[in-house]
Amino acid sequence: MKTSARLLQVGFLASIVSVLLSCGTGSSLVPTSKVEPTAEPVVSVSLTEHYVTVSGGETHQFSATVSGSSNTNVIWSLSGCTGDTCGSISPAGLYTAPSRVSTRIPVMIAATAEADPDKVDQASTILMPITVTISPVGAWVAPGGAQAFTAVVQYDHLNAGVTWALGPACSSNCGTLNNVAPASVTYTAPATTSDSSSLKLIASSVSDPSKKAEIAIMFAAANGMAEGDYAFVWNGWETPITNGYYKWFESMAAGRFHADALGNITQGVEDINSASGVTKALPFTGNYMVGADGRGSFTFMSTQGSATYHMVLDASRKRGRFIRFDALDPNSPIFGSGHFEMQDQAAFSLPTLSGPYALGMFGNFNLQRLAAVGRFDTDASGTLSGGSADVAQQVHAGYDPQVNSTNLKLTGSLTAPSPSTGRGTATLNWGSPYTFAYYVISDQKILLVQIDTRSETTPVLSGEVRRQSGPFSPPSFSAPAIFSMVGVNGVMYGGLDVNAAVGQLVPGASGAITGVYDDNWGSSDQPFTGSYTVAANGRSELMLKTVSADTHNHVAYLFGPNEAFLMQTSGTDVLFGRFRPQAAETFSGASLTGTYVTCTGPPTSEVTENDCGLTTFDGLGGMTSTMDLNTFGNLSHLEFGGTYTVAPNGRGTLIFSSPAIGSAVFWIVSPTDIVSIGAISITYSDTLLEFEK
Repeated sequence: MKTSARLLQVGFLASIVSVLLSCGTGSSLVPTSKVEPTAEPVVSVSLTEHYVTVSGGETHQFSATVSGSSNTNVIWSLSGCTGDTCGSISPAGLYTAPSRVSTRIPVMIAATAEADPDKVDQASTILMPITVTISPVGAWVAPGGAQAFTAVVQYDHLNAGVTWALGPACSSNCGTLNNVAPASVTYTAPATTSDSSSLKLIASSVSDPSKKAEIAIMFAAANGMAEGDYAFVWNGWETPITNGYYKWFESMAAGRFHADALGNITQGVEDINSASGVTKALPFTGNYMVGADGRGSFTFMSTQGSATYHMVLDASRKRGRFIRFDALDPNSPIFGSGHFEMQDQAAFSLPTLSGPYALGMFGNFNLQRLAAVGRFDTDASGTLSGGSADVAQQVHAGYDPQVNSTNLKLTGSLTAPSPSTGRGTATLNWGSPYTFAYYVISDQKILLVQIDTRSETTPVLSGEVRRQSGPFSPPSFSAPAIFSMVGVNGVMYGGLDVNAAVGQLVPGASGAITGVYDDNWGSSDQPFTGSYTVAANGRSELMLKTVSADTHNHVAYLFGPNEAFLMQTSGTDVLFGRFRPQAAETFSGASLTGTYVTCTGPPTSEVTENDCGLTTFDGLGGMTSTMDLNTFGNLSHLEFGGTYTVAPNGRGTLIFSSPAIGSAVFWIVSPTDIVSIGAISITYSDTLLEFEK
């Protein structure tokens, strides 16, 4: 141990002497530079694509880049799937999908760096099954008439098209398929058919015959729309894409036409207020088809092009509802709903129209919601007097309280309606003058649409005028009534945040009121209390307080006993609707029997579902429905069933079974009239559905 220590000491001194000698006399001792170790390169791998869709039998070449290593090889692998559903990938990254894809399947494609197995990048690959759609979705064909159809096949990399066939239930007198092509066909109906006849048109993918679409072809009935003149109003949305984003523009129209009971529309004229501007008194012609069940379609044709709608007539065949239903550019869909009714030409004069009226209107002001309710008297010269109006305007949606202008003086005038069309113009002034085109249905009801050019200071409105049966007093509102309201109150996901509510109002003694309501914000069967007043001109104020102590103020203008236009005037909502008298009876499931026209009311926003069809209640808690839907420009047809329940006060629920996925709350106004909020095929519950016999 001592010898070893001695040797270490000698070695240490020798090393010091060696350093000193190397420095030389008078030189400074300068430390040598420290040499850092060289950092190892970091390996990484990156795919050029991270999300792709692939159809059955299709191939797709993936590529990956490896950095940080001279070895740029990768190992390809699949995950997230099992067996034959995965497809395969070659050592060079060429992915081959299974020859047929029955359902949507996600597959993960992984590229692992050979130089460092811990370095991986992945791509999500969605295997898409073939889909087939037929346009138009449902059609009515006259006996001996023809209708062209087209098929669109997606996710078929062979572009093989379809084969066409008529439904298996059709064995004779089915009509024929002509001009058969892989993407189109013309159907010709037989010369004679039963009014109740219908059949299926089927388009099957050539590449995968298990993928097919089918639609109903219905034969026009002899008892279609009654011959006569009809006035209508329509409200919808246009959603053109600008700079990659949808813009929302409310579109409105009112007009009239003559139906000749043979499928021809003549003498049409309409006023349109759309995103592209205002068109006044536009002439149009067209055609229509009606099936035995009252469902049908009509097309308007003018210098601005054509527009197709699907409609449903009530049992009288003199009034109905309709939705826009044509396949438009997906970059600019148009959708909305309306109603029409036969005109009474005896009312086409100012003296006949003279008297008291209530009005209700809604629309937009600089892309913010606006609603107005009021009343006026008109004389034989068309001069308005005794007018009053209340206006609610959204300011900054969802953030600031709405601006309400109450008890405004309403003045104006009407021009004489055309003796042939019932069209006239109206000037309504509640602080600023606004111009409307109006169309007379009768001396009890008038439809109107604003024809001023919209701007930052000019709204766009449409609505209805109803003759009043006043004078009014508190007993004019003295029995239960059912209300329905829709509106907007905010901005959500870049669009308008929609609100809808239905419920029951029960007026009591000394101006007290109670009730219950449902809305699409989660309030279900919620009670409220409050008070109300009724003035001689029909103006009513309702102050309603919920169990959570929230107060909601409303203004209504009565036009009949327990019947009024209704508008909310508190909070951030701009809600508009009406209430109507409820039948005096104890309700049950048996209160609903038979078939009802079932269509949406005016769409509140661009996300509202537009539906129109028929619903049949069996009186025992079961229902079936056949509906056409236009959801954001996507057209579809559903036939489905469900169940319903009814409480003694008339409140009920609907549960739709597959393929529909929605539910709804409804109130029975009478055994022939139901109002509801809910949705049939989408998650939004803001749709206002009305059921009428």
